[in-house]
Amino acid sequence: MNFVAWTIVACEIGFWIFIISGLVTRYIFNQKRIGLFLLAMTPLVDVALLIVTSIDIYSGATATIAHSIAPLYIAISVVYGKSMIRWADERFLYYVKRQGPKPERKSRYGLCHT
Repeated sequence: MNFVAWTIVACEIGFWIFIISGLVTRYIFNQKRIGLFLLAMTPLVDVALLIVTSIDIYSGATATIAHSIAPLYIAISVVYGKSMIRWADERFLYYVKRQGPKPERKSRYGLCHT
């Protein structure tokens, strides 16, 4: 695996580390501002991946599958990032902190799903 592929793996891990540390700081340690700051750092993971991929291509590397996965990862993170954080926030609050309403499961079929 090349450097960009490992960077994608590291960015995915970093994304979830920022989310988990933000939620733990926010709800366990009751540091809402620091928790919000950590949650707001998740877009920097995408910026880091964009920079690494751009530098790699600019320096003359041959485009590989990893180079084509990087923009896909960034697009998914931009489009679904907020909803993933909301999803994690709701479940963390209910299952770990034992507060808030039980998260609803979305329908996988029928009119609600469509």
